[in-house]
Amino acid sequence: MQNESKYFEFFFEQLMNSLKQELSFTLDKAALQKLSRELVEENLALATDEASVRHIETCAIVIAALRYLKEKMSLDKSLQAIRYAFVDSLSFVTDQTEEFLNLSSDPFNDIVEVSKQKENEYGDSFEFYRKQDDNQAYLLEVKKCFFCKLLTANKAKELMPIFCDFDTLWMKAIKPEKHGFKFERPETMGTGGNICKFYFTKTLNK
Repeated sequence: MQNESKYFEFFFEQLMNSLKQELSFTLDKAALQKLSRELVEENLALATDEASVRHIETCAIVIAALRYLKEKMSLDKSLQAIRYAFVDSLSFVTDQTEEFLNLSSDPFNDIVEVSKQKENEYGDSFEFYRKQDDNQAYLLEVKKCFFCKLLTANKAKELMPIFCDFDTLWMKAIKPEKHGFKFERPETMGTGGNICKFYFTKTLNK
């Protein structure tokens, strides 16, 4: 569990540092860390592998932040602050992804390879189905999302759209006219869909 503890510390500090930029009051980091660790312990029975432990730690910290903030301001303002910390403050991801695609000799193939690596890293608490996987399209569907399971189990479903929006950071970097493929995500479980659809389709021969 040592690696997971290092991840917990890293993600906790990152989220707290970003959160405080959006707040007019000082965060009680000790209280938030205590609540986060309690939530990790409460949910560890759901873990199926090392990756799922990291997912539990991620969700626990974000859920703890929401519970803490709701005691000090409205739900809408709490979610707004968390969205900033979890998504908006990480705009560098968009820049890095676009640079990666711009430098690639085959942007479609390279981003598909990145996607496949990420799928493997997510572990067996997620279920992926490749509807199409060839040189014209990579149509990936997520049949099981551990984030949705954790947020639902901890009565924090209002956080689901924010977790989905994290992906928009790299999605915004894709320029079909430049990179030769388009990306569509017409449905996610976190926003009311039955599955999550990540569809990469070639538009040009690059």
